[in-house]
Amino acid sequence: MWLVWAKEHATAEIAETEQWNDAAPVAEPLCSEVRLPPLQNAASPWTDVKGVRMAWTFHEATQLFVVTPKGVRMTPIYFDDQRGNPMGCPSIRSREHLDRLRVESGWLIATIDGTGPVNYDQETQVQTNMYQRGVAMCRMAGTEFHCVELNPQYDPPLAAKTWRTALGHFEGPDNVPWERVEDFHVNEKGEISRLRVR
Repeated sequence: MWLVWAKEHATAEIAETEQWNDAAPVAEPLCSEVRLPPLQNAASPWTDVKGVRMAWTFHEATQLFVVTPKGVRMTPIYFDDQRGNPMGCPSIRSREHLDRLRVESGWLIATIDGTGPVNYDQETQVQTNMYQRGVAMCRMAGTEFHCVELNPQYDPPLAAKTWRTALGHFEGPDNVPWERVEDFHVNEKGEISRLRVR
């Protein structure tokens, strides 16, 4: 159903947004389930969570869906964003790796790692890369979701790593150790208390 709708509306949406969008549109709409890390401390209504990879015009990311007694619902939590910021601004954080899924104080909590600011020095031709850990979480409020986010673009990250690469070379974040790693707990209000790990 969704794929049919997406294909019918793709042409109009591409025409409307391509004038300001730096990216090329996806070749074909996509909707497929992906494997998630195990959900820790599962509790109602967060008893089962699914990841669905969705590609649609200028969007391509994995979205979290929750299975409730009343059916499957999409949350606004997403990761593995292959499109990033369509305007091409390097200061926008791109959500990439889903580190952990857990339930605490009634909240579905996802810790998500991703690239932060990327700075390029024209004189030295060296690029400085940031990789930071944030958190997105949702709680049921009646029949609706109440969601909050700690976004490292605006808030201190839960962990960070920095590396520099010369033009023509690549080193990914997997080869660089984390700095300032913090664990955290969430209360019923969605307030985060941090605990320094290393």
